[in-house]
Amino acid sequence: GKKILGFPRFIDCQWWYFIIKQFCKDNGFFLINDKTRRGGFSYMEAIGSANYINLVPNRSVIHAAADNKFLIQSGGLSDFMKKQIIFYESHTPFARGIAKIDSSDFILGFKDQSTGVVDTSSWNSACISVSTNNNPSAAVGKDAGEIKCEEMSEFENFDDFMDVTTPTLKTGSVLTGFLNAWGTAGKANKGWAVFEQNFYDPRSGSFMAFENVWDKDARNEICGFFKSYCWGLEGSIDGIPAVDENGNSNLDIGLKVAMRARETMKAKTKTFAKFINYCGQRALFPAESFSSATENLFTSEELVNYEERLRTDSVYNFYVDGQFEE
Repeated sequence: GKKILGFPRFIDCQWWYFIIKQFCKDNGFFLINDKTRRGGFSYMEAIGSANYINLVPNRSVIHAAADNKFLIQSGGLSDFMKKQIIFYESHTPFARGIAKIDSSDFILGFKDQSTGVVDTSSWNSACISVSTNNNPSAAVGKDAGEIKCEEMSEFENFDDFMDVTTPTLKTGSVLTGFLNAWGTAGKANKGWAVFEQNFYDPRSGSFMAFENVWDKDARNEICGFFKSYCWGLEGSIDGIPAVDENGNSNLDIGLKVAMRARETMKAKTKTFAKFINYCGQRALFPAESFSSATENLFTSEELVNYEERLRTDSVYNFYVDGQFEE
């Protein structure tokens, strides 16, 4: 196949994501998402940031990541946002003026050409990009309408960042802003562990808690929002597409497409650790995304499955997942 540049498709998994995000905003929750690689989150959230600062005067969006390269480099969250704003300014009636176009500090409005000072009576909304690697307080003191945390698997000091940054989303005790965090787990590291802790204990960070319908027999547990690889997956089996022309996913076909690719990868992968990482980047359920078994003398598929069972099983199995077939 080949990629064609055109108007973006809007498919069912994206529709549900927007509905869930709006529910969080309406009810005072933050949102944490475990997603598979190439899930489209950076594209969607970049456009969301552009829309926010274009439509709401005198407010800021903060983009945060462990490393600024995830934000301001070409193809990063803030880079996408900047390109969308330039499109609005150049080709639509919604021009606000660009007072500052720096990737790390992007301000809409006008400035005095003689002094270079931004006119605070103009639109004056901003998108600020911060690196938290050595400074979890990078966003402190900035009044934010929205905070977006990119690449959570690399965000080692996320808890410290949350402790000092959440007050910027409040006026007194009233919540006036929204925090959204997302990432792909995959390979284990310190940031990955922090991500996992917050994902499986969402209430500790004021994140919306979801019934864990994704992990096996774990519906009596809670977690964050999960975007499975098989949901909204391009591909087909015997001519039947995993996503139809109207954007509706056929999960049965999506699972078969994913498993066919896995069998191919498993047959040609030299180490089991590499195969684990491949599955983690394209996880079908959260426990697989956070699987931490690494290559050693005892590594096997059985060990990985046992680890997942320890993570998700409960003595009280209120639900057993499956479906009846005649």
